[in-house]
Amino acid sequence: MKGKFIVIDGLDGAGKSTQARLLDKYLREKGYKTFLTSEISHGVIGGILRAYLDGRLNLPKEALPLLFAADRIDHTETKIKPALERGMIVICDRYFPSNLAYQSLLFDMEWLKSIERFALNPDLIIILDVSVEEALRRLQKERIFFSLYEKKEKFQKVRDAFIKIAKEYPNAVLVNGEGEIDEVFVRVKKVVKEKLGIPFLGK
Repeated sequence: MKGKFIVIDGLDGAGKSTQARLLDKYLREKGYKTFLTSEISHGVIGGILRAYLDGRLNLPKEALPLLFAADRIDHTETKIKPALERGMIVICDRYFPSNLAYQSLLFDMEWLKSIERFALNPDLIIILDVSVEEALRRLQKERIFFSLYEKKEKFQKVRDAFIKIAKEYPNAVLVNGEGEIDEVFVRVKKVVKEKLGIPFLGK
């Protein structure tokens, strides 16, 4: 089987990591070779971004989208492409849609798209959509402090950007991320089956 590249993206609190892990586990149980990964990467550039987000490093705001894009190139070349070349199904928790959506708070969307032109185009982008209120409720249960972006008015703008991205990219699908985890996973499997033609994903 030719390798497939699946991205699961959306707001913080939308359930991306949970659904990525479930899909990875399900595919492996069906006998498929998978590679589960995430962004920000654990490479050198990813380390710089993590240090910034943890408050251990100061960077000019103009550098951030460029660093995210550079980290994505490094991650793609060193991890994602080699796995695809081995015929694996790559599942990535976040990819370029996150950079477009979150950085659109500060920068022009067309410029952001231009710096992402070297990113690999996934076979399928699943954007999990939840209300801002639901996303913040989930995050509040898990964390004491919210990150830079986790304020209601900013979250709404980011959610709107994700919805716009889902409409603009033909390989992107907006999936309802609300409800029980298993209910959401049924929707995710349905989209994977319909869009990628993987036959074993049942109802």
